[in-house]
Amino acid sequence: MKAPRSAPVLLALALALAACGAGSAEPPSTGSGPTGPTGTTGPTGPTGSAWPVLVGSGQAGTYRVEVRSDRELGTGIAGLAIRVASPDGTLPADGSISFAATHPSTGIVAPVVSGPRADADGTWRLDASFTRPAAAADGWSMTVDVRRPGQVDAGVTIVDVPVADRRLGATFVAGDARYLLAVRFAGGLKAGSNPVTVSLHAMPVAGGPALPVTDAAIHVEPWMPSMGHGSTGSVDPAPGSIPGVYAGSLAFSMPGDWETPFTVSRGGVELGRVVVAVYF
Repeated sequence: MKAPRSAPVLLALALALAACGAGSAEPPSTGSGPTGPTGTTGPTGPTGSAWPVLVGSGQAGTYRVEVRSDRELGTGIAGLAIRVASPDGTLPADGSISFAATHPSTGIVAPVVSGPRADADGTWRLDASFTRPAAAADGWSMTVDVRRPGQVDAGVTIVDVPVADRRLGATFVAGDARYLLAVRFAGGLKAGSNPVTVSLHAMPVAGGPALPVTDAAIHVEPWMPSMGHGSTGSVDPAPGSIPGVYAGSLAFSMPGDWETPFTVSRGGVELGRVVVAVYF
């Protein structure tokens, strides 16, 4: 006896419902594996006192400079630690540093979101927004300048720095401006509400400094491609006390793959969007 024509459809529907309840969605087929804060990337901020990943190093006059991170550098708001040491020890209290990062072939910069700020251990910490992935062959360039009163400034440039594609930052062009948007989550993702920090800067398409955008409206709307549904309860990022930094939350109804458009408007006019993708 032949099975009814509807049997395969009912079976597929049952399997889909079972998968939804179990949270067993596969990673997005467009990616190279799990991405986002609880996949291969982890939170982009520091997880403790250790900064095990050496991003690059060099000599600035008599000072040895090391740029470190707590994990492989990737797109998004990255937390960095800069250690400056001389033959006599760390940089004295009257010293200061500056940091700049540029992708040479495109002119895109990595705006410093906060810092540099000196910790008690003599390490300088800062957050910077990386919006373009790059292999070492076409890597980023980082410059650290060391300053002390009464002394000539000394600097070091670290070249060919790779940046992994975490899908936590990207750019779009509106008019003669290029907008740089990057995000960082407070910790590992979970079903429910997840606080998110957003940085938004704009620079001339022809090249130049990236300035914080303080008057934008950012709308977020998570979507789960593998299941074909969204999720309610997110809070649109709103401006905070730091220029160009916005705070909100993303609500994910279940574990799996999520793509969230961050739609940017100014003065009621939509300018563009960046799609942030995570899997947990």
